[in-house]
Amino acid sequence: MSNFTALVADDVRKMRDVLAMALEQCGCTRTLMARDGEEALEKIALFKPDIAFLDIEMPGKTGLDVLDQLRAENVDVFTVMVSGHSKMENVTTALRKGAKGFVVKPYSMQRVHAIIEKFKAENS
Repeated sequence: MSNFTALVADDVRKMRDVLAMALEQCGCTRTLMARDGEEALEKIALFKPDIAFLDIEMPGKTGLDVLDQLRAENVDVFTVMVSGHSKMENVTTALRKGAKGFVVKPYSMQRVHAIIEKFKAENS
């Protein structure tokens, strides 16, 4: 899959913009932005992105809340959790709940690229 649509949910605009640029370098043709978990759920339902990057700590619904709701509703989106706090507890909780990957801020282009390669391999 060379062309894909992504959703980036993060309450910090700069973080959304940085990740969007990294995704564009990996072949993303459309990046949707969300400021919080509620907006992320709305955009996922409306636009059906191929991959979603969810910040764990957002106001209102957290990234983990969004992940729970997506799994409960059997929404088919490759979900990657994002956090500035790489505590092992965050990583294991996210993966146990069904996240396909975890990216720590500040973003490493190599890590984003590795996640996109995993996504493409699972969706080819």
